[in-house]
Amino acid sequence: MRNLTVRDAPAIVWGPFDHPTTVRPLRDERDYDVALASLTKLGWQGAAESAHPKHELLGLVMRAVLDYEQVHHVFP
Repeated sequence: MRNLTVRDAPAIVWGPFDHPTTVRPLRDERDYDVALASLTKLGWQGAAESAHPKHELLGLVMRAVLDYEQVHHVFP
């Protein structure tokens, strides 16, 4: 699987992660890669600022990523 970049984000990222009501648990590495690209794009858009309209979305996607990492990317 190739790594996704910010350039890929407009084309593929906003499917499952375009609105807070569509964020779901990550099922596999592809979902994980898409979510990471989504976080990058949201960061570049300024969603880390609490007043940003996509701030809630950023938090939900981040939670999905962290939950996935706790199971599939455990560090010793």
